[in-house]
Amino acid sequence: MTISQNLPENWVLTLTKRVLISGGGSVLGRGLAERLRHDGCQVWQGSHAVPAGPFSIPMDVGDAEQVQRAIESLRPEMIFHLAASYEPDMEMAFNVNVRGAQNVIDAVAAAGVDARIVMMGSAAEYGVVAAEENPLVEDRCLTPVSVYGLTKAWQTMLSVKAAFEGHDIVVARMFNLDAPGLPSRLFVGSVNRQIQEILAGDRLELQVGALDAARDYVGLEEAIEQLLVIANRGVKGSVYHVASGRPISMRDLLVRKLEAAGLDAAVIRERAVGVARLGYDVPLVYADIARTRALYTE
Repeated sequence: MTISQNLPENWVLTLTKRVLISGGGSVLGRGLAERLRHDGCQVWQGSHAVPAGPFSIPMDVGDAEQVQRAIESLRPEMIFHLAASYEPDMEMAFNVNVRGAQNVIDAVAAAGVDARIVMMGSAAEYGVVAAEENPLVEDRCLTPVSVYGLTKAWQTMLSVKAAFEGHDIVVARMFNLDAPGLPSRLFVGSVNRQIQEILAGDRLELQVGALDAARDYVGLEEAIEQLLVIANRGVKGSVYHVASGRPISMRDLLVRKLEAAGLDAAVIRERAVGVARLGYDVPLVYADIARTRALYTE
Protein backbone atom coordinates (compact mmCIF):
# COMPACT_ATOMS: atom_id res chain seq x y z
CA MET A 1 0.00 0.00 0.00
CA THR A 2 1.33 3.44 -0.90
CA ILE A 3 1.00 6.29 1.56
CA SER A 4 -1.14 8.23 -0.92
CA GLN A 5 -3.91 5.65 -0.44
CA ASN A 6 -4.61 7.42 2.86
CA LEU A 7 -5.79 10.52 0.97
CA PRO A 8 -9.45 11.46 1.02
CA GLU A 9 -11.40 10.57 -2.13
CA ASN A 10 -11.01 13.19 -4.89
CA TRP A 11 -8.24 14.95 -2.93
CA VAL A 12 -6.63 17.73 -5.01
CA LEU A 13 -4.14 20.51 -4.46
CA THR A 14 -6.28 23.10 -2.69
CA LEU A 15 -3.71 25.81 -2.02
CA THR A 16 -3.61 27.12 -5.54
CA LYS A 17 -4.87 27.10 -9.08
CA ARG A 18 -1.99 28.95 -10.79
CA VAL A 19 1.15 26.83 -10.95
CA LEU A 20 4.59 27.29 -12.52
CA ILE A 21 6.90 24.30 -12.94
CA SER A 22 10.56 24.92 -13.69
CA GLY A 23 12.15 21.93 -15.37
CA GLY A 24 8.71 21.43 -16.86
CA GLY A 25 10.01 19.34 -19.74
CA SER A 26 11.37 16.59 -17.46
CA VAL A 27 9.58 13.29 -16.87
CA LEU A 28 8.48 14.46 -13.42
CA GLY A 29 7.60 17.94 -14.70
CA ARG A 30 5.39 16.58 -17.47
CA GLY A 31 3.67 14.10 -15.17
CA LEU A 32 3.07 16.74 -12.49
CA ALA A 33 1.68 19.20 -15.04
CA GLU A 34 -0.72 16.59 -16.41
CA ARG A 35 -1.96 15.71 -12.93
CA LEU A 36 -2.45 19.35 -11.91
CA ARG A 37 -4.34 20.18 -15.10
CA HIS A 38 -6.55 17.16 -14.50
CA ASP A 39 -7.28 18.61 -11.05
CA GLY A 40 -8.32 21.93 -12.58
CA CYS A 41 -5.14 23.97 -12.08
CA GLN A 42 -3.73 26.40 -14.61
CA VAL A 43 -0.17 25.20 -15.20
CA TRP A 44 2.81 26.64 -17.05
CA GLN A 45 5.86 24.52 -17.81
CA GLY A 46 9.11 26.47 -17.85
CA SER A 47 12.21 25.05 -19.49
CA HIS A 48 15.47 26.17 -21.08
CA ALA A 49 14.44 23.90 -23.98
CA VAL A 50 10.82 24.92 -24.36
CA PRO A 51 8.49 21.96 -25.10
CA ALA A 52 5.64 22.44 -27.53
CA GLY A 53 2.34 23.57 -26.09
CA PRO A 54 0.33 26.70 -25.27
CA PHE A 55 1.38 26.69 -21.61
CA SER A 56 5.13 26.29 -22.17
CA ILE A 57 7.44 29.21 -21.52
CA PRO A 58 11.18 29.86 -21.84
CA MET A 59 12.71 29.69 -18.37
CA ASP A 60 16.43 29.10 -18.10
CA VAL A 61 16.71 29.29 -14.31
CA GLY A 62 20.33 30.41 -14.56
CA ASP A 63 19.14 33.54 -16.37
CA ALA A 64 17.84 35.90 -13.67
CA GLU A 65 16.11 38.24 -16.13
CA GLN A 66 14.28 35.38 -17.83
CA VAL A 67 13.11 34.01 -14.50
CA GLN A 68 11.97 37.46 -13.43
CA ARG A 69 9.96 37.97 -16.63
CA ALA A 70 8.27 34.59 -16.28
CA ILE A 71 7.21 35.13 -12.67
CA GLU A 72 6.14 38.75 -13.19
CA SER A 73 3.98 37.83 -16.18
CA LEU A 74 2.43 34.63 -14.78
CA ARG A 75 2.21 35.60 -11.10
CA PRO A 76 1.88 31.98 -9.94
CA GLU A 77 0.54 31.00 -6.55
CA MET A 78 2.69 27.85 -6.47
CA ILE A 79 6.11 27.15 -7.96
CA PHE A 80 7.56 23.65 -8.25
CA HIS A 81 11.27 24.23 -8.81
CA LEU A 82 12.33 20.99 -10.53
CA ALA A 83 15.03 22.36 -12.83
CA ALA A 84 18.43 20.79 -12.15
CA SER A 85 21.84 20.12 -13.66
CA TYR A 86 23.40 16.69 -13.20
CA GLU A 87 26.64 17.60 -14.93
CA PRO A 88 29.90 17.06 -12.99
CA ASP A 89 31.07 20.53 -14.05
CA MET A 90 30.94 22.71 -10.92
CA GLU A 91 30.28 26.01 -12.67
CA MET A 92 27.36 24.60 -14.65
CA ALA A 93 25.88 22.77 -11.68
CA PHE A 94 26.23 25.80 -9.42
CA ASN A 95 24.58 28.07 -12.00
CA VAL A 96 21.49 25.87 -12.27
CA ASN A 97 21.17 24.20 -8.87
CA VAL A 98 22.19 27.08 -6.60
CA ARG A 99 22.00 30.32 -8.54
CA GLY A 100 18.84 29.10 -10.28
CA ALA A 101 17.13 28.57 -6.92
CA GLN A 102 18.23 32.01 -5.75
CA ASN A 103 16.92 33.54 -8.98
CA VAL A 104 13.48 32.03 -8.33
CA ILE A 105 13.44 33.27 -4.73
CA ASP A 106 14.59 36.77 -5.76
CA ALA A 107 12.05 36.97 -8.60
CA VAL A 108 9.14 36.04 -6.34
CA ALA A 109 10.19 38.73 -3.87
CA ALA A 110 10.78 41.40 -6.52
CA ALA A 111 7.42 40.73 -8.19
CA GLY A 112 5.56 40.81 -4.88
CA VAL A 113 4.03 37.44 -5.69
CA ASP A 114 2.46 35.48 -2.84
CA ALA A 115 3.72 32.08 -3.96
CA ARG A 116 4.75 28.93 -2.17
CA ILE A 117 7.98 27.46 -3.58
CA VAL A 118 8.58 23.72 -3.52
CA MET A 119 12.32 23.11 -3.98
CA MET A 120 13.26 19.68 -5.33
CA GLY A 121 16.14 18.20 -3.35
CA SER A 122 17.96 14.91 -3.79
CA ALA A 123 19.09 11.93 -1.75
CA ALA A 124 22.54 12.64 -3.26
CA GLU A 125 22.82 15.35 -0.59
CA TYR A 126 23.43 12.62 2.01
CA GLY A 127 26.58 11.29 0.31
CA VAL A 128 28.16 8.19 1.83
CA VAL A 129 25.70 6.25 3.97
CA ALA A 130 26.54 3.43 6.37
CA ALA A 131 24.07 0.54 6.29
CA GLU A 132 23.12 1.01 9.93
CA GLU A 133 22.05 4.64 9.29
CA ASN A 134 19.04 3.45 7.29
CA PRO A 135 16.30 4.41 7.00
CA LEU A 136 17.61 7.94 6.52
CA VAL A 137 15.80 10.77 8.29
CA GLU A 138 15.60 14.30 6.88
CA ASP A 139 17.76 15.74 9.68
CA ARG A 140 20.70 13.44 9.00
CA CYS A 141 23.92 15.38 8.37
CA LEU A 142 24.52 16.20 4.71
CA THR A 143 27.91 14.93 3.50
CA PRO A 144 27.68 15.00 -0.31
CA VAL A 145 30.53 13.56 -2.36
CA SER A 146 29.39 14.49 -5.89
CA VAL A 147 29.07 17.88 -7.58
CA TYR A 148 25.34 17.26 -7.99
CA GLY A 149 24.88 16.29 -4.34
CA LEU A 150 26.96 19.23 -3.14
CA THR A 151 25.07 21.82 -5.17
CA LYS A 152 21.71 20.35 -4.19
CA ALA A 153 22.77 20.50 -0.52
CA TRP A 154 23.64 24.16 -1.02
CA GLN A 155 20.21 24.64 -2.60
CA THR A 156 18.57 23.11 0.47
CA MET A 157 20.55 25.32 2.86
CA LEU A 158 19.70 28.35 0.71
CA SER A 159 16.02 27.38 0.89
CA VAL A 160 16.05 26.97 4.68
CA LYS A 161 17.79 30.35 5.02
CA ALA A 162 15.21 32.00 2.75
CA ALA A 163 12.35 30.43 4.72
CA PHE A 164 13.88 31.81 7.95
CA GLU A 165 13.85 35.24 6.27
CA GLY A 166 10.13 34.93 5.56
CA HIS A 167 9.84 33.21 2.18
CA ASP A 168 7.27 30.42 1.89
CA ILE A 169 9.51 27.50 0.90
CA VAL A 170 9.48 23.76 1.53
CA VAL A 171 12.04 21.21 0.30
CA ALA A 172 10.96 17.89 -1.24
CA ARG A 173 14.01 15.59 -1.17
CA MET A 174 13.62 12.98 -3.91
CA PHE A 175 15.21 9.55 -3.74
CA ASN A 176 15.04 7.50 -6.98
CA LEU A 177 12.27 7.85 -9.54
CA ASP A 178 11.02 4.79 -11.43
CA ALA A 179 9.19 5.98 -14.54
CA PRO A 180 9.20 5.62 -18.33
CA GLY A 181 11.24 8.13 -20.29
CA LEU A 182 14.06 8.71 -17.80
CA PRO A 183 17.48 9.53 -19.32
CA SER A 184 19.95 6.71 -19.90
CA ARG A 185 22.44 8.14 -17.41
CA LEU A 186 20.13 6.74 -14.72
CA PHE A 187 19.91 3.01 -14.01
CA VAL A 188 16.17 2.83 -14.68
CA GLY A 189 16.47 4.89 -17.85
CA SER A 190 19.26 2.68 -19.20
CA VAL A 191 17.38 -0.51 -18.34
CA ASN A 192 14.13 0.73 -19.89
CA ARG A 193 15.93 1.70 -23.09
CA GLN A 194 17.76 -1.63 -23.36
CA ILE A 195 14.55 -3.61 -22.76
CA GLN A 196 12.86 -1.74 -25.61
CA GLU A 197 15.85 -2.44 -27.87
CA ILE A 198 15.69 -6.16 -27.03
CA LEU A 199 11.96 -6.24 -27.74
CA ALA A 200 12.61 -4.48 -31.06
CA GLY A 201 15.28 -7.01 -31.98
CA ASP A 202 18.07 -4.44 -31.92
CA ARG A 203 20.09 -6.15 -29.19
CA LEU A 204 20.32 -9.57 -27.52
CA GLU A 205 21.70 -8.75 -24.08
CA LEU A 206 21.00 -6.26 -21.33
CA GLN A 207 24.29 -4.92 -19.97
CA VAL A 208 24.48 -3.55 -16.44
CA GLY A 209 27.00 -2.98 -13.69
CA ALA A 210 26.91 -4.60 -10.26
CA LEU A 211 23.37 -5.30 -9.06
CA ASP A 212 23.92 -6.04 -5.38
CA ALA A 213 23.15 -2.56 -4.00
CA ALA A 214 19.66 -1.70 -2.73
CA ARG A 215 17.98 1.64 -3.27
CA ASP A 216 14.69 3.39 -2.60
CA TYR A 217 12.61 3.69 -5.79
CA VAL A 218 9.29 5.49 -6.02
CA GLY A 219 6.88 5.38 -8.95
CA LEU A 220 5.86 8.51 -10.84
CA GLU A 221 2.25 8.57 -9.61
CA GLU A 222 3.27 8.11 -5.98
CA ALA A 223 6.02 10.75 -6.27
CA ILE A 224 3.49 13.25 -7.63
CA GLU A 225 1.04 12.50 -4.81
CA GLN A 226 3.77 13.10 -2.25
CA LEU A 227 4.84 16.33 -3.94
CA LEU A 228 1.27 17.59 -3.82
CA VAL A 229 0.76 16.82 -0.15
CA ILE A 230 4.13 18.41 0.69
CA ALA A 231 3.12 21.49 -1.32
CA ASN A 232 -0.27 21.64 0.33
CA ARG A 233 0.56 20.80 3.93
CA GLY A 234 4.33 21.02 4.41
CA VAL A 235 5.66 23.35 7.08
CA LYS A 236 7.61 26.33 5.77
CA GLY A 237 11.36 25.75 5.97
CA SER A 238 11.03 21.98 6.44
CA VAL A 239 12.45 19.11 4.40
CA TYR A 240 10.34 16.10 3.39
CA HIS A 241 11.33 12.88 1.66
CA VAL A 242 9.77 11.81 -1.63
CA ALA A 243 10.35 8.07 -1.57
CA SER A 244 8.80 4.64 -1.07
CA GLY A 245 10.43 4.04 2.31
CA ARG A 246 11.41 0.54 1.15
CA PRO A 247 14.72 -0.72 -0.25
CA ILE A 248 14.83 -2.91 -3.34
CA SER A 249 17.95 -4.49 -4.77
CA MET A 250 18.94 -3.38 -8.25
CA ARG A 251 18.77 -7.05 -9.26
CA ASP A 252 15.18 -7.50 -8.06
CA LEU A 253 14.11 -4.25 -9.71
CA LEU A 254 15.65 -5.36 -13.00
CA VAL A 255 14.08 -8.82 -12.85
CA ARG A 256 10.67 -7.26 -12.22
CA LYS A 257 11.06 -5.05 -15.26
CA LEU A 258 12.11 -7.98 -17.42
CA GLU A 259 9.17 -10.08 -16.24
CA ALA A 260 6.76 -7.21 -16.99
CA ALA A 261 8.18 -7.08 -20.52
CA GLY A 262 7.91 -10.86 -20.95
CA LEU A 263 11.69 -11.36 -20.94
CA ASP A 264 13.84 -13.87 -19.08
CA ALA A 265 16.62 -12.91 -16.66
CA ALA A 266 19.00 -14.88 -18.88
CA VAL A 267 19.44 -11.76 -21.04
CA ILE A 268 21.26 -9.98 -18.18
CA ARG A 269 24.99 -9.49 -18.59
CA GLU A 270 26.41 -8.12 -15.36
CA ARG A 271 29.75 -6.37 -15.80
CA ALA A 272 32.29 -6.55 -13.00
CA VAL A 273 33.10 -3.18 -11.45
CA GLY A 274 36.80 -2.70 -10.79
CA VAL A 275 36.71 0.26 -8.40
CA ALA A 276 33.80 1.33 -6.22
CA ARG A 277 32.70 4.92 -6.71
CA LEU A 278 32.64 6.66 -3.35
CA GLY A 279 29.14 7.79 -2.50
CA TYR A 280 27.52 5.88 -5.36
CA ASP A 281 28.24 2.22 -4.69
CA VAL A 282 27.20 2.07 -1.04
CA PRO A 283 25.28 -1.15 -0.41
CA LEU A 284 22.03 0.20 1.07
CA VAL A 285 20.21 3.55 0.99
CA TYR A 286 16.53 4.11 1.70
CA ALA A 287 14.32 6.78 3.26
CA ASP A 288 12.36 7.20 6.43
CA ILE A 289 9.07 8.66 5.19
CA ALA A 290 7.35 9.17 8.55
CA ARG A 291 7.47 12.96 8.22
CA THR A 292 5.89 12.85 4.77
CA ARG A 293 3.37 10.20 5.85
CA ALA A 294 2.25 12.41 8.75
CA LEU A 295 1.10 15.10 6.28
CA TYR A 296 -1.62 12.78 4.99
CA THR A 297 -3.35 12.62 8.36
CA GLU A 298 -3.14 16.30 9.35
